[in-house]
Amino acid sequence: MQAVIIVHTLEHAVASLRAAAALNIPVTLQSAPDAIHYAGSLYLFNMFGQACEQVPEAKAAFILDCGDSGAEVIGALQAGHRAIRTNAKPTLATKLADIAGQYGAHLYNAPYDCIDLHHERDIEVACRNWLQTHAKD
Repeated sequence: MQAVIIVHTLEHAVASLRAAAALNIPVTLQSAPDAIHYAGSLYLFNMFGQACEQVPEAKAAFILDCGDSGAEVIGALQAGHRAIRTNAKPTLATKLADIAGQYGAHLYNAPYDCIDLHHERDIEVACRNWLQTHAKD
């Protein structure tokens, strides 16, 4: 997996994409844990789309974090998400992975390394530093 940056706002997403584009490094943006519950999958889907429109030269993917909610995973698949993180229990995660496969989507549930931009003051600098030290070729 590429370098993962957890974004909370459109500003975070755009700054992350600008940093990745400036370094010519692909990046994976991921919604904040539990954001699915207060923002919704369509809002997050559109937020990522808007960020990509503002920085079209960036090579980016987006993962929607659905926590342990199977219903949110299904709704996200129906809304168009094709990369989803879940921490559902193994039995449910297996069923969700099968359903995701039917949509041509990928379900992530393995541990991962990331930077969460929630408390970063200079977002773009934090992204550049993260990408330079954690991006894989």
